[in-house]
Amino acid sequence: MIRRVLFLGLTAALMGVIALLVVQSRRREPSTPSRPVEIVRVAPSTPTRVVAPHDLEVLEPALALGPAAPRPDTGGGSEPGRPAGQDARHTVSLRNRGRLAYRDVVLEVTYLDARGKPAGVRRHRVAGPIPPGERIAVEPWVESSIAGSAVRARVRALFADLVSPGRRRQG
Repeated sequence: MIRRVLFLGLTAALMGVIALLVVQSRRREPSTPSRPVEIVRVAPSTPTRVVAPHDLEVLEPALALGPAAPRPDTGGGSEPGRPAGQDARHTVSLRNRGRLAYRDVVLEVTYLDARGKPAGVRRHRVAGPIPPGERIAVEPWVESSIAGSAVRARVRALFADLVSPGRRRQG
């Protein structure tokens, strides 16, 4: 019996404290919300970003898969710090069939397993400009810790920045 009285008394006290806190917080709120301050900034002009450029071709994508190489900061061999998965070495060429130059091309590499299902996706940035009508060989790069089930890769140009005709900036 005494437990029931104690329980009901503490429950009532707790509900009273919660009600008091709600009432006090309501009183502290301003009745009309103030308008947010509007900040207008002028941004410098930037090149136009093209998503999935149709005139930028990915040519001769080559993939060489190998065991994950030990990294100096993670140990090597069969130690617990050895990276999981495998390393993927990529070589690819790009051709610009358009009339404007591109730069800062981002390539999306989708790794596929033996059944053709995606096993992972990575992105790689190609910084240099690609003049119109030109073909460039992208410097080979290595992606680490690729899923062990990956057997091939599909490479596409995800997006790129257009270089305006009056401004030929390198890099």
